[in-house]
Amino acid sequence: MRIREAFNEFDEALKLDPDERQAAISLHHKIREVLAVAEVCGYAILQGSFARKTMLAPLRDIDMIGFLHEKYRPLMNTTGGVAKAMDLMEAVLRKAFPQATFERSRHAIKIDFPELGFTFDLVPAFDREDSELIDIANLDTDSWDESNTRVLMRVVRERNDECDGAFIHQVRMIKHWARYDIEGLFGLYRESAAYDGIKGPADHPDAVLNAFRALEEGLELGIQYDPTRVDNLHLKLDEGVADEALPRVREARQTAQEAVELEEAGDTDAALAVWYSIFGDPFPKPPTQSVEDAFTNSLKGGLTTTGVATASSAARAATPPVRPWRPL
Repeated sequence: MRIREAFNEFDEALKLDPDERQAAISLHHKIREVLAVAEVCGYAILQGSFARKTMLAPLRDIDMIGFLHEKYRPLMNTTGGVAKAMDLMEAVLRKAFPQATFERSRHAIKIDFPELGFTFDLVPAFDREDSELIDIANLDTDSWDESNTRVLMRVVRERNDECDGAFIHQVRMIKHWARYDIEGLFGLYRESAAYDGIKGPADHPDAVLNAFRALEEGLELGIQYDPTRVDNLHLKLDEGVADEALPRVREARQTAQEAVELEEAGDTDAALAVWYSIFGDPFPKPPTQSVEDAFTNSLKGGLTTTGVATASSAARAATPPVRPWRPL
C-alpha cells in the first residue's frame, strides 16, 4: 500500500492547479464566444496536452483551434489567405481583450494574458465535412495543412478508458521525468511512448516501467509513431537528442525494474528510495534507513542503485564482499 500511496501523492502533485485550469477553460469559452458573435468562427475547440489532460503543471501554453465560417472558405485558395484569416481573428480579439498581447507563429496566433500567466495558441482552421480531419493554417507556406488532431484526441481518450482512467496520470509521470532529465524529448514523443507501453489497466509502477521499455525500444530502432500511427516522431527530434537520450532512458528502465523487483521482494523502503531517485521531487521522499538496518541488510543482500542496503537480491548495485565477524 505504501508504494501506491506514494504514487498517488506524486500524481496529485503533478496535476494542474484546479483554479488555474478552470480559469483557462472559462477564458477559452470567452474567446470562442467573441469569435462566434463576430461571425468569424462558427466554433472552437481545445487541443494539445491541455485538452488530452496530459499537461504538466505549471499551466502555460494552451492550444486551441478556431473553425472559420464557411463564407471564408475562399481564403484557402487565395494568395495571402492564411494571413488574412489571422487578421480577421486577431482584429476582433484585440477589441475584446485590450490587455492581451498578440504575436504569430507558423500555425497560430499566440495570445498572451500577462495577468493570468498563461497563453493561448489559436490556430485558424477549416472543418471537413464527414471527416475527423481538418485543415489548419500554415503561415510560413501560406497554405492549409491536413491535421488529424481530432483523431489523436480520440485515440488517447480511448486508451485512457481502456486503462480505467489511469493512462493520462501515468503519462504525466513519464513527462515529468523526461522534462528535467532529457529536455529534447518533446511532450508528444514521451506521450506516444507511453501510449505504446501502457495498453491496459496497470498499477503506476508497472505502467511506468512499461513506458520506459517502449521509450527505450523506440530510441534504439529510430521509430516512434504518434498514437494515430501517422507520423514517425523520431524524425522530428533535433540532431543528437536520441543519442543523448538512449543511455538515460535505458538507465531509467533498469532502475525502474529494480524498484518493481524490490517491491515484489517485500522491501518497500528500498523500492521507494529507488523510485525517488528516478523522479525526484515531488515524489515523496523515502524514509531514512537506520544504521542497524543498513548493516543487517548488507549482510543478507546488497546495495541498491541509490546506496540503500537491502536484504533482497533484486538490488542492481554491486555488493562488496563482507567479512564475517569473528573474535580476534
